Amino acid sequence: MSQKVIQLKNMNKNLKRKLERANQQNVSLQKEAEERAADNCLQLKRRRGGKSAQLTLEGSFALGIRRNFSNIATSDLGAVLLEDISRFTVARSECRTGSALLASSRMWFSALYADICDPHNAQDGFSLNIYSWKQDATNSGILKGSKLSGLIMRSARMRTCWGSQASQLRDLN
Repeated sequence: MSQKVIQLKNMNKNLKRKLERANQQNVSLQKEAEERAADNCLQLKRRRGGKSAQLTLEGSFALGIRRNFSNIATSDLGAVLLEDISRFTVARSECRTGSALLASSRMWFSALYADICDPHNAQDGFSLNIYSWKQDATNSGILKGSKLSGLIMRSARMRTCWGSQASQLRDLN
């Protein structure tokens, strides 16, 4: 009977070691999956159908963002990304992405402007809006009498909830 107990203890130790290894592998696989999911936002996703595979909406935005990050011709971007993409698709994606970003910023600033102009119609609470801007210029073409400049604007909004919103937030907790 003592030999059976010893065998069972050894089996228990072996099973615990295997379980530890499996847990460690599971944790490492979960970390890898999270890293892959985090990198997935700029992937060119395609939908299958018909003769060719078209870019999804997310893939089109990713292509536009990648084009704006780079300083490369639209006809060469497909070769750099190792994707079969025409220059027209790249140009359309860049225009769509720019339009979406412009529309999003217009909605953001119109809501802020409405709160500033008519605070009584704003939602309950206190709102603090901060705007900062700076101009950046490069003198790379100074001999030609030209210079490239851009205006960089940053905005932030802080809002505290009073009244009904605060009680709703307390109810959620």
